[in-house]
Amino acid sequence: MAIEVLSVSDKNVNNLLFSLYALVNRRRSGQRHVAHRDLKTDNILITEKKVLIADFGFSDILPNEDTMATQRKGTVVYMSPEQFLKRPFDPFKCDMFALGVVHWCMVFKVNVLNQDTMEPMMETVRTKLSPTSIDRLILTNLLEYQPEERLSIFELIFLMEESCFSHRIAKLKAFKIHKDDTFLPS
Repeated sequence: MAIEVLSVSDKNVNNLLFSLYALVNRRRSGQRHVAHRDLKTDNILITEKKVLIADFGFSDILPNEDTMATQRKGTVVYMSPEQFLKRPFDPFKCDMFALGVVHWCMVFKVNVLNQDTMEPMMETVRTKLSPTSIDRLILTNLLEYQPEERLSIFELIFLMEESCFSHRIAKLKAFKIHKDDTFLPS
């Protein structure tokens, strides 16, 4: 089933997003450089154990990561600003913007396709997320207007891993090792 953003628990959002980002990274790296060009919640399928990306009808298999695109593709509310300009653009950066919209939908539990009126995404990020929130950092950098300032998939995965790792370190610091090698909360 496609992601139903309202039904994903807060606990599972980051795991789901991390799995999605790892999947996008696999599609982009290696021999095949695949830009999906229509990433959206409706094209992300989840089961109990897997995250899948569906509907590659608009995708481009590119000869290398530096190939630029000129044709606008995808679902309008997920499209990056540069696709509306009349000049070549990086399709991978467009996918990153779309991932920002997906991330936004998951964090705020809304589907942009079902919204009649909606606060601008960046305004919602600024006003409703703590300035130190990892989601705020990620969203600010994925929904960046300038594509060259937008996170790459590699930077995004690094941020997610770093956030997860620092959270685990904080948890470990809350425990003390006792003489019998057991861990107990301090």
